[in-house]
Amino acid sequence: MPFVDLYIDFFLLPSGDFIAKQVNYMLIFMAPMVLICSYFLSILNMRAYFSIMVFIISGSLALSYLEQINIRSFTANARAIAYYSSDHPDMTIFSSTLPYRFSSHLSKYDPKSSVSSVKYLDREAVEAAVKGGEPIYLAIDPMSFEWATEEFSLIELKSSSVLVGKYSSSSGEGLIEMMSEVLSRNESGFIKSFGEFVKRRFIPRKWELYRMEHDMLN
Repeated sequence: MPFVDLYIDFFLLPSGDFIAKQVNYMLIFMAPMVLICSYFLSILNMRAYFSIMVFIISGSLALSYLEQINIRSFTANARAIAYYSSDHPDMTIFSSTLPYRFSSHLSKYDPKSSVSSVKYLDREAVEAAVKGGEPIYLAIDPMSFEWATEEFSLIELKSSSVLVGKYSSSSGEGLIEMMSEVLSRNESGFIKSFGEFVKRRFIPRKWELYRMEHDMLN
């Protein structure tokens, strides 16, 4: 029986050799279910099959587009901080994990850009730079700061430094940004709430640049 064969192949046999590493590990468990659903689709009549496939494909494309925007929004500030460091090579800038990684690999993303030198927000490195007497700068990305475990807390960093400025970055999706603004100005409570949700989810918040002097860190 085909259904039994699929069940045995994908649930009882090791699947690690057949399924590549995924960004989201839940996809590993979804793949066998997709194949089983494909079997049931194959035994439907053509009209029902095409109706269901149109619904699935259109929904998948929409969700994939939103996921792409979500990732671009999440990484927009990290990219902006890396470019800011590239444009200001005379500044010693520390930041959290994601901006540091973008800075380290900026030449791969954009071969035409100058060298970016964002330093990782390591406690010993920050304290050594502060004791050296030179002014150092902290680039705070509110989108990804809590994405990894950092050695400093936001409260500790902001309380020991002076705000220089707040900078906007873009996910590159003007349509979503325009839609969120239109929805947020709507008088209907539900539509306005949905617009605020879109803004929180898909529009990157401003990143902040702080200056830390030698006498500020206890």
